[in-house]
Amino acid sequence: MLKWEYLVLVENVRSLKSLQDLAKDDELYADQLRQGNYAPSLNKYGDQGWELVSASRVGGGRALTEYVFKRPKE
Repeated sequence: MLKWEYLVLVENVRSLKSLQDLAKDDELYADQLRQGNYAPSLNKYGDQGWELVSASRVGGGRALTEYVFKRPKE
């Protein structure tokens, strides 16, 4: 039987400073932040075997986006 592992990321889309802090250690993410294009980060997870299965707004009045990924467990 195939088993899955999951990865959940939550991003605060209103806090540019928060995004800039995240970008300090990841040049790919920093470049996406400047361009407003996040596909390369999603592709980076895809290259690691992760499949995006859900993206949704969470957190009530706060602008949080939750990304859920899965991949087959080894």
